[in-house]
Amino acid sequence: MPQKNNMPRALARENVCAVVVTHHPDQDFPARMETVAQETGGLVIVDNASSPSTRKHIAAALTNLPGARAVFNPQNLGIATALNQGAALAMESGFRFALLLDQDSLVLPGITENAGAVFTAASETLRAGLVATNHQGENTGPAAPPALPGERPWRAVKAAITSGTYLALDAYKDTGPFRDDYFIDLVDHEYCLRARAKGWATVMALEPKMRHSLGAATRHRLPGRLVCATNHNPVRRYFRARNSIALAGSYLFKEPRWVLKMLALWAESLVFVVLFEKDKGRKLWESYRGARDALLGRMGGYQ
Repeated sequence: MPQKNNMPRALARENVCAVVVTHHPDQDFPARMETVAQETGGLVIVDNASSPSTRKHIAAALTNLPGARAVFNPQNLGIATALNQGAALAMESGFRFALLLDQDSLVLPGITENAGAVFTAASETLRAGLVATNHQGENTGPAAPPALPGERPWRAVKAAITSGTYLALDAYKDTGPFRDDYFIDLVDHEYCLRARAKGWATVMALEPKMRHSLGAATRHRLPGRLVCATNHNPVRRYFRARNSIALAGSYLFKEPRWVLKMLALWAESLVFVVLFEKDKGRKLWESYRGARDALLGRMGGYQ
């Protein structure tokens, strides 16, 4: 690992430490981590209370990855706390960037080189604090349209998902940590908006360089439109509802158009629950509970 404070602010493999949050990862996890290690100078896995057998599986995977480290939390502390733990270790080791990843995301060769080129180009006109990676799911197309030949290979966005995002750690220190009380869902969006308020831009590299699915996504046909249902479980529905309302309360007057669009997409997702998903009664009930808890100021873990 690099020595502290001896690296330029350039997004390159040796400057990047991957931070991967796990909770009962599947059997293909070690293979995905080998790919991640090829794209980064360091690797930190933060496990949120997986079973003992799964932890042994994770530890065994690390033996083939020199310099990789793991943190095993005895309880599920949520993705925000886990990301903060990983970012702290990356900074202690002298890295300039953290590549944030979900346990099931598959990075493609050249992801870091592509992000580095985007970071350099975007930094000519913006104070880039995060570089997100365009991704494609098994049942969905790219999250953003890829650039056409001759077009700029990136665009500025107000918020991006955690997985595949290169977090500039100087921006992280300035912005502050991910909000532990959000626990999971919209942790990333809240951070991006807070960083934006501090003057840090989020940019998306438009070339798809990651395979990533939101939930167990399925596609469905509506009149004149193809839509996607995430099929998130009821507990995730609770957090999505609660944190959507909480985020709206914090940023409605700062980012009104973005917040109204976010709320509209959340409402639309509930329609898709009714139309296409299983266990819809419990999912709607948990959505109601989440919205209620947000209005009552109840944050933190699942209640």
